[in-house]
Amino acid sequence: MLTFQAGPAATIDLLLGSSSIADFSARLEFLDSLTQADADLVLERDVAVEELRMEREDLLALEARQAAEASRLQAARGRIQDAFARVDELVDRLTARYREELAARRELQLIGQTPDPSSPIQVCPVAGPNSFVDSFGWPRVGHTHQGIDLIAPYGTPVVAAHPGTVSRSSSSAGGLQAYVRAPSGTYTFYAHLSGYSSASGSVSAGTVIGYVGSTGNAGSVNHLHFEYHPGGGAAVNPYQMLVRVC
Repeated sequence: MLTFQAGPAATIDLLLGSSSIADFSARLEFLDSLTQADADLVLERDVAVEELRMEREDLLALEARQAAEASRLQAARGRIQDAFARVDELVDRLTARYREELAARRELQLIGQTPDPSSPIQVCPVAGPNSFVDSFGWPRVGHTHQGIDLIAPYGTPVVAAHPGTVSRSSSSAGGLQAYVRAPSGTYTFYAHLSGYSSASGSVSAGTVIGYVGSTGNAGSVNHLHFEYHPGGGAAVNPYQMLVRVC
């Protein structure tokens, strides 16, 4: 059996120590096999190193993707928490408005008024004792009366007769005035107010928007001049609807 130690000198010694041509050939073949085996080992090492390099790059890429995904999930979690906070705030506002509407409805019932949610005029526009007659169309200087006058004590709350958006104006005839416009275009008009409430923007039926007074050409009698304009058109007599809710 041949024994061999690595190195150039050892290789030469191994060949020179041959006892015959056949022995020399056998030793040379043995050296070739060792050289091939070494080359195979080097190739296997190189392949293993390359595979490890690629696995390392894959792991680094996976780590980067996981970090990006974690960041995205954290951002999504923040947005969801913000959305829940907005929902909670909206629920609180709607709950408070609902309670206010219930309280206003109970108050109207206590003073003998009867809200009618199915009517275009859902609540009496004067939230307190009042009196009125069907004065729609009565002659006035240069025109006819386009509304109903609800007589009430000075400062009695004036409320939105239906849901909508409240706005304010003033004129020499109507004094301090307010409008409540529904999305359909229908609006109601309130004149001769002594002042406004803090209500603005969207209001529900029964929301206080002002107070009874005698500004403009109301004379000395405190009252609310109330008009009803269905579809945003000409005024229509609201007397019968007011009778049902006031």
